[in-house]
Amino acid sequence: MGRILLAIAGLLGLSDFACTDVRHLGGDAAEDDGAEGSGDVTYRDEAPGDAAEDALPDGDDGDADGESAADGDTADADPDGDAADVDPDGEGDGDAEGDAYPYDVVHPPSVCGDGTVDPGEECDDRNRMNGDGCDWLCRLGDGSFTYPPLDPTVPDLVVDGDPVPVTTIDETDIWAFGDGFPFCGGLHLAWTGRFFGLAYNVDQPYFGVHVRFLNADGTEAHAVWRHDTPWEMWDHALAWSGTELALFSGNARDGIALSRFSDDGDELAAMSPIRGPDPRDPSVVVVQHLSHAAWSGDRYLVVSPWDYPFWSLETFGPAGEMLGTTLLSPGREARSCVRSLPLAGGWAVTDGWQLAIVDTSLSVTGYSGQVGAAWPGSTSEPVEGARVVDVGDGLVVVWMAGSGTGWDWTWALWMAGMSYDGDPTWPPRPIVVGIDCVRDGGGGPGMSPGWSGWSTAYGPAGIVVVAWTDTDGETIPGGELLVINTDRWGNVVSGPVSLLGEGVTTAHGYALDIAASDSGYGIVTVEDGPISTTGRIVYRHFRPAE
Repeated sequence: MGRILLAIAGLLGLSDFACTDVRHLGGDAAEDDGAEGSGDVTYRDEAPGDAAEDALPDGDDGDADGESAADGDTADADPDGDAADVDPDGEGDGDAEGDAYPYDVVHPPSVCGDGTVDPGEECDDRNRMNGDGCDWLCRLGDGSFTYPPLDPTVPDLVVDGDPVPVTTIDETDIWAFGDGFPFCGGLHLAWTGRFFGLAYNVDQPYFGVHVRFLNADGTEAHAVWRHDTPWEMWDHALAWSGTELALFSGNARDGIALSRFSDDGDELAAMSPIRGPDPRDPSVVVVQHLSHAAWSGDRYLVVSPWDYPFWSLETFGPAGEMLGTTLLSPGREARSCVRSLPLAGGWAVTDGWQLAIVDTSLSVTGYSGQVGAAWPGSTSEPVEGARVVDVGDGLVVVWMAGSGTGWDWTWALWMAGMSYDGDPTWPPRPIVVGIDCVRDGGGGPGMSPGWSGWSTAYGPAGIVVVAWTDTDGETIPGGELLVINTDRWGNVVSGPVSLLGEGVTTAHGYALDIAASDSGYGIVTVEDGPISTTGRIVYRHFRPAE
């Protein structure tokens, strides 16, 4: 079918693999042993260049200034269009190419890790790592830091029941899960306080998105919700507001649509457009992908990469009314998938290299500089789409990085601590490194989380990471999905544990997500079907040991 698996391999492994042993560096603990949707969305047949004529929600005319009724000052363009010109490579040289971006672009403050030696810094090598001659605080030398010992209050993580199939093989096509598209992952899981909401793309018989509502044991909590459309709905995101579950869906050509559900799974509002194609540049039809969404205060943040040099940050009210929008240029380069985390009064946003703290008006209140990096001696870049978790008294950024050429890559899981202002509290630390037989799909570290096969969440057993390992090294890969938990300092508590069962492999481990509840963690992934382009979604619950 011409659909080639492009999968960035995972990074965890067991010591009895027929490959290099996994080394746990983060402590010694590892050595111990529905109902049819009623609303329809109308999609256009016009060429992309006609998109600017489409009306925006609430009668907005789509002017390029990005002004909104609530936060009109967050992205107002200069009236003559020359004060904020930014060229596609982010250098802002004001030439004809740069005039394609005559919009206000927010630039974070200069900090350690941005590649510029600022007053008070002895060096700046575009990262905040130790061991490479310029340490995590931009001082010359290899730096030093004593990590606290393993937190004895963090329990081991144990499986809680068998894997539960939640879809049939013929309901979906692997293409819709992330084999090629969507760019930022085809499965999304969120905890509502009563159930896990699962959103996923479908490709049979039409493109669209379905939502299932699952109890902690994987049984259905409500009838499945469906929205099918003849046009692609590649990217989507789930966000829980405390009272409602919001599903944002869309793509660059059609814009963003919103569906809303009550805390018991009933549809409150059918899928309907809340924004057409990005009014700042309707010709950008490929590179803007809805990445993630999160609720804070009284509004949702929707984050999308926008032509790669920028993050597009947009806020919407509970019913989808647009409140604010801006472009953020986070340091040297923005990556193609972005994740967000709700904080008091705003959000943390990260893409694998850097982390920014923004308030509800989309002003930048903190910035980390270039955190994500490969380990010393490697020239590779970090995988896109790092995750960030709130551990109660600060943040922990989690990402993967690797080295290799062609089909041969070795990966490591990294963590680093941050304050709520984006300042580092402990330096980047490799938690698990090394199985030399891991392969990517030939694309190297430039692939997106839809292919990278890993996710993380914070809950009652600390920081839990699930990752896919391609252990056979074939072009069409197959590997185990392994789960590990750490304390807030990155000390390994237990694991890895097999998600699907010991020795059970999948060729589609790039499609997965995890969400934490008060009592455990739900994880979803795709189990192989009879041929390479088919599979079914399975769910499994993990809980802290008693």
